[in-house]
Amino acid sequence: MLRFPMSKIKTIVLTSKENFVWTSMTEIVPSLELAWKEACNEQHCVEIVNVDGLELKELLPKLLSGNNFVFTVFTTKLAKLGEMLRSKFSIDGRYIIHLHNMATIGCWPMHHWGWGSVLRKSDIFISTCKNDILAMGNCFIEPEVRLIPFYLMELETGAEENTSTSRVEGSHFVYIGRLSVQKNIHGLIYGLFRLSQKFPDLDYSLDLFGETDNLGCPHLEYKFENYELFLKELVGKLGLL
Repeated sequence: MLRFPMSKIKTIVLTSKENFVWTSMTEIVPSLELAWKEACNEQHCVEIVNVDGLELKELLPKLLSGNNFVFTVFTTKLAKLGEMLRSKFSIDGRYIIHLHNMATIGCWPMHHWGWGSVLRKSDIFISTCKNDILAMGNCFIEPEVRLIPFYLMELETGAEENTSTSRVEGSHFVYIGRLSVQKNIHGLIYGLFRLSQKFPDLDYSLDLFGETDNLGCPHLEYKFENYELFLKELVGKLGLL
């Protein structure tokens, strides 16, 4: 029996640092790139291509050999590139698109930049949120959406692993993420205040870990400066210290 070697599948991961204005993306995007890189094997080749600073004439030779095209983020440049690859260059590779909760705004940037006319049923959207899958049904006709949690990178701290355990009395709440008005952290704090009013004997604590972005809500044209100071003043006014 004759055996012919299978051609290697090539996945090109199109990425950018343009969205690094959002603190969370400085962790999310590199972890996505690493996750795709670790998908390499004998039958699957993965190439990471950062489009920042590259012109189309530099990008096109890299893209002609791709079977899959992964979009780690959505930027204007990547949007134009994704539309152009199919409408002008008829590149047939499958698109794999990380949503980053874009379904909550109806995926209007994708439609605005022409993706609505070039995306296919074979393309795959990747979400980390179950409700995004439901919302995507209002954005595209029968979209293929996969629920895949964010990849967690191992951190090399050099410190010995601490295997000891301790019991925390009461309720201990922890928030890890951007300290942003978008995250409604003030609502969380006020909710705990109301909870303490209803159950005055409740023993609880709240720890917030993250960096303040002070970006407000750009989609709503709502500005909010010094959110960290606002949260500290709110905690003081509610007497939660």
